[in-house]
Amino acid sequence: MNLLLIDDHTMFRSGLRFLLAQIDAGVRVLEAGSCAEARGYRDEPIDLVLLDLSMPGPSGVAAIEDVRAAFASATQIIVSGEDDPCLMHRSIAAGAAGFIPKSSSPAAFADALRRVLAGGTYLPPQALRGRAVAGTRPLSAVVDGLSARQSEVFGRAVHGLTRDTIARELELSEDAVDDALSVALRALGVADRTEAVYATARLGVSVPARLPAHAR
Repeated sequence: MNLLLIDDHTMFRSGLRFLLAQIDAGVRVLEAGSCAEARGYRDEPIDLVLLDLSMPGPSGVAAIEDVRAAFASATQIIVSGEDDPCLMHRSIAAGAAGFIPKSSSPAAFADALRRVLAGGTYLPPQALRGRAVAGTRPLSAVVDGLSARQSEVFGRAVHGLTRDTIARELELSEDAVDDALSVALRALGVADRTEAVYATARLGVSVPARLPAHAR
């Protein structure tokens, strides 16, 4: 896995690089101190971006949009010093697939990283508090009931890929992407992709962005 860490604090990047090496020695970590610097890696096959929202240049939701434009196929996870649930919701709505507060305990932070490295989503307890689990069926059963194509669309959408990126990767029309995603959202009992991220985070179920070749 190729991971891009975007944070303007050198010491934090060094510590996180060390922690990532302890969790998964197979992760290749690239670093940038800003979105502008990160764009220098556009030719790299980036799978996962860990993004701070408070940096020089684009910040907040604008940083998420900037990274998405540069790395359309990458999953974005926010790693932030802020832990406001409203900010978390705006981040997910903008295309992030998870949010890890820097204030998390070491154990919780490491667990969150393990989850996202395994292809899952993560939101802290304060983001999930008061949100009911969507639907009446276990998420794993919902995903198992989808076709391979519907699962691929759903997984990519949960991981923040845009409709045109999904259509391009799967060689589908954008209308076909919309149809497949609608089936998945109805099966899960949620209204949109943002609610789907909350559901997967609460239930702790991994929805891979890309299925293994033998499952297609």
